[in-house]
Amino acid sequence: MIHRRNYLLLKQAKTKPELASILGVSASFLTRVLYKPGVKSHVNSHYHQFEIAKKSGGIRIINAPSDELKDLQRKLSDLLLDCKAVIYLDNKVECTLSHGFERERSIITNARVHRAKKNVLNLDLADFFGSFNFGRVRGFFIANRYGGGKN
Repeated sequence: MIHRRNYLLLKQAKTKPELASILGVSASFLTRVLYKPGVKSHVNSHYHQFEIAKKSGGIRIINAPSDELKDLQRKLSDLLLDCKAVIYLDNKVECTLSHGFERERSIITNARVHRAKKNVLNLDLADFFGSFNFGRVRGFFIANRYGGGKN
């Protein structure tokens, strides 16, 4: 189902209260989760860290978000996937390559594509998610605010 209404609302949103409304949360909740008051480094206050063993040996450090942040991230992900669906539909684009962070795609659908292939290259990018900071994400959305340069 395409959620064009959310896409249009997000395109027009200019304030934090407008974004909060689209996400179905209060502006004060959004502010509290994003900028936890009284904490010097609000980034670390929203994540708990633990380790898991890697298949190849060694240890992988996991930074898991708090329940509040995870809920907000899920709502934002759903909103952005709705917007992406509208943009792809309007521009007659079909995404067939990506399986990560896509609706109705998973590691299983990705594995099916590669089943019985002679060669498969598997890469593990070190600190992939840690390489994304607020400025980088903000810059992406500013540069792409009209769905790929279209108004």
